[in-house]
Formats: sequence, C-alpha cells, structure tokens
Amino acid sequence: MTGTLRSRLTHVRRELKRHKLDGLLVTGMANVRYLTGFSGSQGMAVLTPEAIALVVDFRYFAQAASEAPGARVIHVAGAHYGAAIAEAVQGLGRVAFEADTLSYADALAYQSLSPEVDWVPSRGLVETSRMVKDAHEIARLRAAGHAVSEAVMGAIATLHAGMTERELAAEIDRRMRLAGAEANAFETLVASGARSALPHPYPSDQAIAPGDWLLIDAGAVVDGYRSDMTRTFVLGKPDPRQRLVWECVYAAM
Repeated sequence: MTGTLRSRLTHVRRELKRHKLDGLLVTGMANVRYLTGFSGSQGMAVLTPEAIALVVDFRYFAQAASEAPGARVIHVAGAHYGAAIAEAVQGLGRVAFEADTLSYADALAYQSLSPEVDWVPSRGLVETSRMVKDAHEIARLRAAGHAVSEAVMGAIATLHAGMTERELAAEIDRRMRLAGAEANAFETLVASGARSALPHPYPSDQAIAPGDWLLIDAGAVVDGYRSDMTRTFVLGKPDPRQRLVWECVYAAM
C-alpha cells in the first residue's frame, strides 16, 4: 500500500471514530478508487479500523489484486454482493453505508443478511477527505487539464470551413487520448453559428462556416481525475459586433 492510500485511510478512520462507527460500506466508485486504488467499473469496499476489504466480481480478479494490494480482495461469482458484504461486516457493531450511492432495496437486503449489525445511513465520510487534494491529486488534475487543452488547441489548428461539428468533436476526442486521457470527462460539446447560443449543445452534422461563432466544451479524465474547459472561437476574423460581445462576457467574468 502506498503512503498516499495509507494517509487517506487514516483520515477516514478518524471520521469513523468521531462518529462512533465500527465500519463503512463504500459503494460510490470514486470513493472505492480513492481508498483502494481499484479503477474498475463495479465493486464495493468495507473499511474497518484495522483493514479494508474490496469486493469484486469475476471480471476484476486480476485487476483488483494488482491495483489494490493493500486490500483483502473478496471475489463473488456474479453481481450479487450480499454474502460477501455480510462476511466483511461480521462481528461489527455500527456500520455506516453511503446513502447517496446505495439503493434502498440493497440497503434492506444487507440489513436482512446481517441483522446483528446496526446499519447507519451516512453522507460525506469519504468526501471530507477528498475535498483536500494532496500533491498526487494536484498533479493528476493538472495532467487532465493539459490533456484537454492540448486536444482542443490541436484540433482547432485543423479546423476549416465545411468541417462539421461532429468531425471537430471526434478530432478533439482523438487528441485527448493521445495526450494521456483515459476517457472523456463528459461528451464533448461543439456548436457553431446560431447553435452556439444553446447552453448544452451536443455536436451535430452542421458544417462550420466562415464567420461562425464556435463553442467547445470538453474535459479529460486522467487516473480518475477530471478537467472541464470551455472555449469560444470565431472561424476567421471576428467582426466588430462579435468582438464587442466577447469583451462584454469577458468583463462580466
């Protein structure tokens, strides 16, 4: 286990102690990754004062062992985690669960499988630690910002009249991967002309014409950390009214 993960676990365990809790069922995937290092799309963790268990299905056996060496990995045959969670919380008293990410039906199921446990809905036990970024996280955020910036400016260099919004969005996405992004933070938005006035425009097959406003909203994910960048361009030289509008918005910001 790295020093970074150890520090995070120590902080969250302090929160458990402060709230008189014996454990925490972690179901939000961002929180699971934060505490274990596991980057898969599905899994749960159980944190206690002495250990952390990571529950995953058959797809992630090897990945969990590689990415979360500090956790006790519990394998389940399918997507049914109940028995594994019951095993992980056995002998504990008050156990919190993340009310924002665990469904009501699943919460009732875990309660029925572990009736001796006092299950407590909670919010923010891990998020209070995540709010303060360490040096590793800051570096990842900067890398995510760099990836989207490189992608947008590189794609703009290829822009020409007749290129469609969808083609430009695809070029931005391609360049984000080449710049180190593991995924998009959200679907890349590109809108030109009158469509650039839309607050959340998905790219269309509309061709970008000389003199058009061009709105781009894109973000990259690097090691789970996300960036978000919005930029406005004009294809060609902006006219006086476009420059005035841009200056008004800039002054308002």
